[in-house]
Parts: sequence; C-alpha cells; structure tokens
Amino acid sequence: MVVRNLVSDDISTLLRLEKESYLPELLETKRGFLRKIEIFPQGCLCCEEEGQIHAFAISHPWHGEKEVEIDAYKQVIPDLPDCYYIHDLVVEHKYRGKGLAELLVKQLVEVSRGKGISKLVLVAVQNSEPFWARYGFQPVRKLNYGLNVPATYMCSVTT
Repeated sequence: MVVRNLVSDDISTLLRLEKESYLPELLETKRGFLRKIEIFPQGCLCCEEEGQIHAFAISHPWHGEKEVEIDAYKQVIPDLPDCYYIHDLVVEHKYRGKGLAELLVKQLVEVSRGKGISKLVLVAVQNSEPFWARYGFQPVRKLNYGLNVPATYMCSVTT
C-alpha cells in the first residue's frame, strides 16, 4: 500500500468511496473536493494499491473552533492557523481493519507537525467518536453538521 497526495483525477473515486461511507446529507461535491485539494494539497492523501484508491483523507490548517462546512468550495487557508482540521477520512468497506486509517492519521499528524501545529480538530459523524478517541481525540461539543446530522466536535493535542 502506497500513501500519496490526491490529484484532481482522483475525484470520481473519492465521490464513490464517500457515497458508500456517509449519509447523503454529508456528501461533498466535485467542486468541494477540488477546492480542498487546491488550497492544501499536502493534506489530501490516499492509500493506493495497484492503481486503486482504498482510503483517503482531506485535511488542512484552520483557525478557531468553527467547523468547516461540507462542500466549502470558496474556502481559504487562514493566515494564522491555530489548529489542523481533519475534514474527511474514508476507508473502503472491504479494506477496513487493515490499518489504512491509522496510516493516514499518522501521516496527517506529521503534516500538522510540519506546519508547527500541535492541535488537531475534527467533526465526528455517524457515531465515529470511539474511533477518533483511539487517536487521542476528546469531545468538545455536540452540534448538527451538514443538514442537521448529529455530530461531535473533537480535539487532540500532539507532542
């Protein structure tokens, strides 16, 4: 399994993987994915084997405790980021439990450290809080995400 940066040609695969993993209210569009890859390509990664993507992650520097909207196609990286936002982490169903999520999370932590940011944040959806807790994320607050999907804003500080 190889970890590499996402490129615009990967969008159709991202849309397919996301559709099989998330509720319809949480799906990004092509333009949302393109914008995230455009503004911070080093935070957009995938696990690929024999030319097939089986997992991906979208992340970028951020500021404050405001969650990033779904399909934020006008988004920009803040001038003074104080945290690192993990926007998406998707593993193809038949590849779950094979260490791909851990591989991507470790890589995202390294990207964050490379930017000098030790605080990581995310919005946990679809009861994924226990998954994120394994990586040191703690609940901060409950919220409705997307079109009123119950979620938890979570934070972790790395050293």
